[in-house]
Amino acid sequence: FPHSYPDIAPTPVAPRTDAWWENKFEAVIIIMEPWNYARDFQIVVDMARSNGMVGTRSDEQMVPIISSCPDLEYVNEYPLPRFGAGMFCMCVEDLYHRSTGKRLNVTHYGKPNSATYRHAELGLDRQAKGLGFSGVHQIYMIGDNPCVDMRGANLAGDMWSSVLVRTGVFEGDENDAHDPGDAVAEHVGAAVEWIIEYEKKRVQQD
Repeated sequence: FPHSYPDIAPTPVAPRTDAWWENKFEAVIIIMEPWNYARDFQIVVDMARSNGMVGTRSDEQMVPIISSCPDLEYVNEYPLPRFGAGMFCMCVEDLYHRSTGKRLNVTHYGKPNSATYRHAELGLDRQAKGLGFSGVHQIYMIGDNPCVDMRGANLAGDMWSSVLVRTGVFEGDENDAHDPGDAVAEHVGAAVEWIIEYEKKRVQQD
């Protein structure tokens, strides 16, 4: 990046002998939020506006932008939710629009996108069959973020059920009004207990 953002010294890394800036970039993949937002905003928008080569401009978006984690917020040790990788991607989209007047095309993966849940579904079914079972009949999503965890599970199909826990983003007394879980539990342990009891009742009814 020193060539496109020369006023910030790069972190020392092992020396490279190739002139990487002479190679065409095929895509930008946003995995998590960066440490240096200002620098990486500039780099990503520069590439989105380029023809794939550093230091160029294109009238059309030629470099695909891929986001693997669209979460706006997440929870850590701090008592309030923190902005996550989704915020970074939203800002990149806004900067691109303000710079070009055009909408940035971004391919989103990760929750709540259906491809993520379908991938999990196929993987769990494959593992179940490898253990000698006929497959998976029910999958439970336990999560703390209604607009990500619950929304994705609720839209993933009849095989999925959702349990909302109060150990992260969600702290409400009742279920979330916009993206409710099929059940609400205080923590993951309580969610697992609810699932076990629910499955016992389902088996008895069958």
